[in-house]
Amino acid sequence: MAYASIDEHGKYVPSPMDGPGWEIWFGSIVGVIPFIIASYEFGKRIVIQRRCAVCGGKGLVKKGKYWKKCTQCGGMLPWLGWRAFWFSNLRPGNGGPLLQPRPAAGERTNTTDSDDIPS
Repeated sequence: MAYASIDEHGKYVPSPMDGPGWEIWFGSIVGVIPFIIASYEFGKRIVIQRRCAVCGGKGLVKKGKYWKKCTQCGGMLPWLGWRAFWFSNLRPGNGGPLLQPRPAAGERTNTTDSDDIPS
């Protein structure tokens, strides 16, 4: 392994480098994987909230004088604004588990029903 040195004139001479080693490449890939997974999961939450029939995709539902997080989709993102989102926590009992939105009345969710398949 070549090291940096000082030449006979007292000047710094950097070591010759062939390029980043396998450790740099491996560490870069491993460091990016959590962000890829988080982006996928965050995207799923956005889709679930935007399809919610209870809050209309806003994430918040007006109950009394306060906006509350939607109990159907969990209200993760404040599409009405951050102020409404943060003040929705003034009283306990809001939010809920992350659930897949239920289909509206008469809406079909399975595209492989028998009547969709041509004979």
